[in-house]
Amino acid sequence: MRRIEQEFYLKMPGGPQTQGDIWTGLPYPYLTPTQCAGIVVTPRCDLAHDKAPVFNYLPMLSVKDCLCREAGFRLLEREERDTRQSVSLAAYSLGISQFLDVTDDLDRVLESVAPVEDAKKQKTQKELKEKITRMKAIGQVLNGQELPVSAIRDFIKKKAVVQFKDDLIHNRIADLHFLPSCPPLFVEPHVVMIRYVAMCSKKFIHAAAACVNQPHWDDVRARESSVDFSISKYLPERLARLKSPFLESLMARFGSLFARVGTRDIDPDYISEFLDKEI
Repeated sequence: MRRIEQEFYLKMPGGPQTQGDIWTGLPYPYLTPTQCAGIVVTPRCDLAHDKAPVFNYLPMLSVKDCLCREAGFRLLEREERDTRQSVSLAAYSLGISQFLDVTDDLDRVLESVAPVEDAKKQKTQKELKEKITRMKAIGQVLNGQELPVSAIRDFIKKKAVVQFKDDLIHNRIADLHFLPSCPPLFVEPHVVMIRYVAMCSKKFIHAAAACVNQPHWDDVRARESSVDFSISKYLPERLARLKSPFLESLMARFGSLFARVGTRDIDPDYISEFLDKEI
């Protein structure tokens, strides 16, 4: 059985740069650190005929980094909505749901809970306090720039993480694309962030391709003043090239994401009439 990386990748490709090339150390000023792995998506025709003044690429993150920087926040927001729904149900059972309509101050909601003797309501009160404490903790984590792994384990159900990974590996998430590992070049599976298109100058990529080591790159950077060079401390390297048909699959999803046409929803009354009408 062929290794999966042999099906997906050409390792350490030679020749001119082209679409599907996977690099490390590409400039990306909106990330910390400001360099990332990326896959080139500039049209092959433009590269072959030297028509492109810039190289466009999509950032690539390991699955773990994707969870900590992007996908984990989506899962955590869903967890917050579910917890808020549980709080609403508990508050309704205790007859204090009106407080949730007039304030976002969860401490005030807790203060409105009067002591009760009924054992069932005592249990509901305890659950309400636990859910509100959980909601406050989730809110604090959501205000951060990055999601700690501990927060993923503490607040996101394991089932939700497994479902995310299953959706990811089957490419069911519109703006994320799964790529398997390619040892020893990158040993973890990666996620292509389709929505975050980046670019660098042609001069930058050609200079990186011509450098033989880090000291050589340091000398090149010292003579350049553009942002591409100034934020790229470490020598970028071309590690692999995504093979056909996996490259075409990625490019089809990339084009599909940005070619979507927004249309208004059909009127609810029309939908109801359509559903109620007998065939």
